[in-house]
Amino acid sequence: MSLTFTDLNSIDLNALTRLLNSVQVRTHLVDHPEFTEATTREWVASKLALEASGKGRIKAVLKGEQLAGWCGVQPDEQGCELALVLAPDFWGVGPAIFRKLMIWAGELGHQTARIHLLETRKDYKTLRRMADSVCETELMGRKFTTYELNCQVV
Repeated sequence: MSLTFTDLNSIDLNALTRLLNSVQVRTHLVDHPEFTEATTREWVASKLALEASGKGRIKAVLKGEQLAGWCGVQPDEQGCELALVLAPDFWGVGPAIFRKLMIWAGELGHQTARIHLLETRKDYKTLRRMADSVCETELMGRKFTTYELNCQVV
């Protein structure tokens, strides 16, 4: 079954809220209050506005009819970051989504993109080999391994 990418406003908000509140998923995200239907709707609206501005591309990821997660290219302090949040049952599809994100970053005109992985994540040797630089950063009071990648080399 292949992956498809769709607008966030075309998916079931309850499924997205469950994903964002998953204990396993939250282990690898910065601390934030649990989402409610209202805060999920606000979050989706902010991501749709970002996409409409032309400064990013945020999509829901489906495998068949099932919500696997969300991903996107979004602005950060130094240009853009690649974001990927998947339900645990789909953690193995990350590399295919990463390739798509790199293409999107290039299409949006970015020369480089960063991936910020929370300290709870293992070091990814493949990312390290691909990266122009790797460093430890602190964002929102948490430590991350940040990989800077050349968007022109996919």
